[in-house]
Amino acid sequence: MELHHLAQHLSARLRAYFVTGPLREQIIDAAVRLAARAGYTNVGTFEFLVDLSGRLDMQPFFFIEANARLQVEHTVTEAVTGIDLVQAQIRLARGATLREIGLEKPVAPRGYAIQARVNMETIAEGGSVQPSSGALTVYEAPSGPGVRTDGFGYAGYRTSSAFDSLLAKVIAHSPSPDFAQCAMRASRALREFRLEGVATNMGSCAIFWRIRISCLETFIRAGWMSISRNLCQSAISGTASSMRPAMPDTRGRG
Repeated sequence: MELHHLAQHLSARLRAYFVTGPLREQIIDAAVRLAARAGYTNVGTFEFLVDLSGRLDMQPFFFIEANARLQVEHTVTEAVTGIDLVQAQIRLARGATLREIGLEKPVAPRGYAIQARVNMETIAEGGSVQPSSGALTVYEAPSGPGVRTDGFGYAGYRTSSAFDSLLAKVIAHSPSPDFAQCAMRASRALREFRLEGVATNMGSCAIFWRIRISCLETFIRAGWMSISRNLCQSAISGTASSMRPAMPDTRGRG
């Protein structure tokens, strides 16, 4: 299984539980300064890579890129903050101020959120991605408390390989400070998604998050990490930050 493809293109999560309060504030401050320097005043995405090696001779984080638009994973930010980012960017573009849309103060996130992308593709044992297409015979998206599905489909809907393979985004949110609760909700929602007629990556996504739950529990029991409950900021100066944390380096730790 190609974890790079699975982790970067098929799932996203918020918050980054490996990022401590002080480091989170530094990253947010860097994003705000970048936006101010560029004169950017609407919703956007600033991406950073966090170094988890702990080496004193390394910078704690590095800037990757900035996008003057919402990313496909903006739904996780909406879930933990309760902010409709699409509405916010439209109102800002029409001249509204942060005070007028109620975002003049930092927003405290609630728990964690995970987005899993349901694509018409499968991942072979060697890691290659195989696209698929066809007519849907069953399309029953998951729902319930803490579960949101953004997608389109119905029985009889014929897909086309001429367009993006994304069919739906399944977003799971848990207000609990325990990230495993959110991961379990995401895994369960994916297993409840009835989608037939085309080959998809749902099985891989569900397995991926079950593995993450197991790894997370192992890390906590071994005391290799601490989960930060510090508040982060979003929608500062009209910006929203999005981070993709990596798994910790466990080499040489027994």
